[in-house]
Amino acid sequence: MPSPGGQQSDAKAPDPARPTPSVTPTSKPAPPEPIAPAAANNSDLTKVSIYLDEQSDAYLETVRSAARNTRPRVDATRSAVVRLALTRLADELDAAEVIAELQRNAAGHTGPGRKRG
Repeated sequence: MPSPGGQQSDAKAPDPARPTPSVTPTSKPAPPEPIAPAAANNSDLTKVSIYLDEQSDAYLETVRSAARNTRPRVDATRSAVVRLALTRLADELDAAEVIAELQRNAAGHTGPGRKRG
């Protein structure tokens, strides 16, 4: 059958006299359920940047490595561990207590702050 531009079309129309073979879907195994973040409470996650000292980062890596061989599998990414820590912190301290603790820890800092421009 010529196409509107005068060229032959390679597509063949189905023959109504011949039944088309039915495709039987093959049964696939159910995909594994995704590992839900423990402390995310099924809410949407927001991408943020945090700055960690070497000791804190090494600890997060230690937890992640230790979780690789656990069964059942758990979400032990750095983000999941930070979310767990923040959830526990929020359960133990309110905002004013966190600020007071940060002020106590900063009391020993005597150097100049970050230059502002």
